[in-house]
Order: sequence, then C-alpha cells, then structure tokens
Amino acid sequence: MRVDYTIPYWHPIAIHFPIAFLLASSVASVVWLVRPDVFWGRLALVMSVLGSIGAIAAFKTGEAIRWAREGAPIIEELVARHELLAKWTVAFGLVSVAWLAVILWRARANERVGIGGRIGAALACGAAAGIVAWGSHLGGLMTWGVPG
Repeated sequence: MRVDYTIPYWHPIAIHFPIAFLLASSVASVVWLVRPDVFWGRLALVMSVLGSIGAIAAFKTGEAIRWAREGAPIIEELVARHELLAKWTVAFGLVSVAWLAVILWRARANERVGIGGRIGAALACGAAAGIVAWGSHLGGLMTWGVPG
C-alpha cells in the first residue's frame, strides 16, 4: 500500500525553526547573564544565526501561502500584522547576530564579555524571541481560529 502525501506549502514547516532557535538563543543569553562563561554567548550566537536563517525562510514561504488563503475573514484581519512581525523577526534576529558577533569578536583575546554586553545580548535575543512568539500566535489564529 502506497500513501501519497504532499505538502503544498512549506511555511508551516519552516516557521518552527525560527521559533525554536530564537527562543533557545534567548534562553542562552539569559543564562549568560548569570554564568559569564563565553560558551553561552557563542551558543546564543549560533542559535541566533540559525533562527535568523529560519526566519528568512519562513518569511519567503509565507508569501506563497498568503495568496492561496486570501479571502478568509480572519486572514484578512491578521495577515498584514503577521507579515510585519515576520519582517521584525528577521530584523531583530539579525540585530542579535550582529550584536553577539561584535561583542564576542572583541572579547576573543581574554574570553570575557562585560555585563553591559551580556545585557545587550539578552535584550536583543529576547526581543527577537518575543516578536517571533507574537507572530506565531497570530499565525496560529489564522490557521486554527480563535479558541472558545
């Protein structure tokens, strides 16, 4: 018995990567505040890079599904904000990558980053994680509707 199953749109798959990686980056950057070992900064950087790549992929694949679902009332109501949050997710993901890369590059000699740099990293990573969570919530509402 052969089962044919195709996924017509990649967006529902692609969106899981920025959610997971940007949230993991945020957690790593918060741990870095408490434990100043540069390992946590490097982990946050890797997670931010992967999350930003995933956010770009999710944004690009979202464009295809938008036109296929056009006309549904809940889509029409939320899609513009969802798209804006996708752009913000990419932007804040890239800001966190740039911030982490610069402060880690500057600290390469002594393997230490001051508390100000770590706070900045936590804020940038936290903003990216918060924005992707909000955008994902709106995506869930567009897909599944309002609970209740």
